[in-house]
Amino acid sequence: MLDKLRRTRVGLLNWQKKEVNDVPKRIKTYQDRIDVLKWGTLTEERKGKVVELSNQIDRMRLAERIYWKQRSGAIWMIHGDKNTTFFHRSATNRYSFKQIGRLFDKHGQWHTSLSKVQEIAEEFYKGL
Repeated sequence: MLDKLRRTRVGLLNWQKKEVNDVPKRIKTYQDRIDVLKWGTLTEERKGKVVELSNQIDRMRLAERIYWKQRSGAIWMIHGDKNTTFFHRSATNRYSFKQIGRLFDKHGQWHTSLSKVQEIAEEFYKGL
């Protein structure tokens, strides 16, 4: 079970690096393509490509906003906070609060070692 969780975590981290962290670079690339297309004579074909690229940029920006909203769990996202340093620090800080540093066993003893915490968690979920 733990091996499956580890593989899932690694897969999600790789996906995040590829899909989420890469968004600003991809937006810049698409914007550069739009600039090149606008440089010459705007034919109908070029206009269509500009619109298509603009729509892709909009979709990527929306996906990025949704990602940060889900990651932050913060109310101020609703109120229009843009990608500020404070916002990103808060979202990252929430990650540390989601860690399980200790658990107590069925005898009421606290355990902090990773192996013991994993063992207690497994016992709990197997008992459900």
